[in-house]
Amino acid sequence: MVAGLLSRAVFGCPGDGAGSPVDAPLDRAAALAALDERTVGVAARFVSISPGTFIMGGGVVLGGNGTSEPPRLVTIARGYEMEATETTQLQYVLVTGANPSQFKKREDCGMADYRVIGGVELCAENPVENVSWNEVQGFIALLNAAQSRYVYRLPTEAEWEYAEKATDWIYRHSGWHSHPVASTGANAWGLYDMLGNVDEWTQDMGGAEESCRVVRGGPWNVFSASPPVRCVNANERSFVLGFRLVREKL
Repeated sequence: MVAGLLSRAVFGCPGDGAGSPVDAPLDRAAALAALDERTVGVAARFVSISPGTFIMGGGVVLGGNGTSEPPRLVTIARGYEMEATETTQLQYVLVTGANPSQFKKREDCGMADYRVIGGVELCAENPVENVSWNEVQGFIALLNAAQSRYVYRLPTEAEWEYAEKATDWIYRHSGWHSHPVASTGANAWGLYDMLGNVDEWTQDMGGAEESCRVVRGGPWNVFSASPPVRCVNANERSFVLGFRLVREKL
């Protein structure tokens, strides 16, 4: 076990008496372990997404509260690297020492990897969820403080949809909760669970209000022929809402 696991930030929403990450020493070794495939498996893998032009929007939404967008031609001028899976509970715990996820009990893990680290329960291979956009920004800040090779961030909505377009949509019913990442096949880019596990935060604002951020994906509880677009308050948490990262070299 990485030493000093509990000596770092704890997150919360303004509504529950917490806000920004609490000041605490960053455990650099633990944060770096969250980026190491030997510790967290395929979740630490980032795949290269080449520049290109695609038609964004225009999907038909069959379920959920999202809306479709009018189609438009969008160019991704610069390549980027995207996390092969959604960020897992193990990664989140290693970096923050906390696990906000709804589905973290032994019975939620099924045959997957249930653990207790520093008194924190987790389904190590499941995506972290129930985490707000603002809390994700705190997680990212800790990752960026722990190393100087990459800048980590959330994808823009265009980057997310461009990467998702290579996905053959498969809905996976996983017993009314999230399932371990990479349980189904990867898309043409090598990305897992772009649809069918949890929704994913993006970096972009949705509309005129800065507090509203775009969410993309198709969670386990929604049947949809294409990923709906939703605008969610940056402080909101949901057990169907997680994230994956992109990174760029410094």
